[in-house]
Amino acid sequence: MKVLIIEDEPNQLKYIVKLIEKYLQQVKVIETADSIAQSVEKIKYFKPDVLLADIQIKDGLSFEIFKEIPAEFEVIFITAFEKFRVEAMRHFAFHFLLKPIFPKDLIEAFDALRSVSSKKDSHNTIEKGFDFIKGLSDTIVLHSQGETNFVSAAKIIKCEASGSYTNLFLDDGKIHLVSKNLKHYEVLLKVHNFVRVSRFAIVNTNYIEKIIGDKELILRNGDRLSLSKMGKINIKAALS
Repeated sequence: MKVLIIEDEPNQLKYIVKLIEKYLQQVKVIETADSIAQSVEKIKYFKPDVLLADIQIKDGLSFEIFKEIPAEFEVIFITAFEKFRVEAMRHFAFHFLLKPIFPKDLIEAFDALRSVSSKKDSHNTIEKGFDFIKGLSDTIVLHSQGETNFVSAAKIIKCEASGSYTNLFLDDGKIHLVSKNLKHYEVLLKVHNFVRVSRFAIVNTNYIEKIIGDKELILRNGDRLSLSKMGKINIKAALS
């Protein structure tokens, strides 16, 4: 399990690294960062499995990182302030640790993370067993909240990133939170007329009601989505 640590206090960083080396032999610290800009750059390059991030760093709050890149990894936030807990959850935190960090708390956080990863692997194995279904129709296999669902791609309106997970919105109003990132569904659903419209969303072009200027999409269910620069290009190409 590859971990990137964001911490701007040298002594605290050394302490966290020592804890990991001593108690979490299966975890490898691949890199560290001490600012938002540096974090974005290193996340893109090193592609960690887990981000262990102090919330208050020298150039702002680490929440700002997720305005630059989607969280296609698990996030464990660290802070000395309980007041940040709610905001951390909004930014898809897998876990939240209060300083001072005790070995027991760090071990529990990574044990929980390994448990979730194990379930994901199990789901992947099941999904491979359903490859024949994918080959015969537009059926997509979704593993959500302990259930395996078979959904027609034509019934999916849009997919939105939720950290390293994805929310799939169906035309009957149901929402499935699944343990695969948005990139997975971007590739899987491309042949079913889905396009990426922003860092955080892909849409089924069959559900587009109108485009307002070059900045916003309105879907048939009334949802409004912002268009990124690349999203504009993707939409024009898909609808031309």
